Amino acid sequence: WLEWTDTDPSGTNQALQDKNKNNLFLIKPLVRLIKYWNAVKGYPFSSFSIEQHIINQSFWGCVTLKDYFYEFWAQFSYSYDSPQYVKTIVDNAKKVATQAKLYETNYLPLHAETEVKKIVPPL
Repeated sequence: WLEWTDTDPSGTNQALQDKNKNNLFLIKPLVRLIKYWNAVKGYPFSSFSIEQHIINQSFWGCVTLKDYFYEFWAQFSYSYDSPQYVKTIVDNAKKVATQAKLYETNYLPLHAETEVKKIVPPL
């Protein structure tokens, strides 16, 4: 029972729907991408904590899913007492996302796509 987390599924679902509606309906696709990454990495974060982070994060100036994706990684972090393996996988994803965004900025979309696939590999 110590692993249970207090949640408010109805409140969280409504907050997620509101956030999605107020952000060009790109929040739910972002949640799916990050949950996929989480699954690939062996679930270091609960689905609820990912949703809560995204609900509480600001996404000023984002207009495309990749904008939201890059902004998520720019702001995502772990706690000081997180296990080292969690710190490593988050730091790696942040580094890859930063590199991908740099490629986008330099008009190298194929290189950016290659980097993003390191975070969310094709099914």
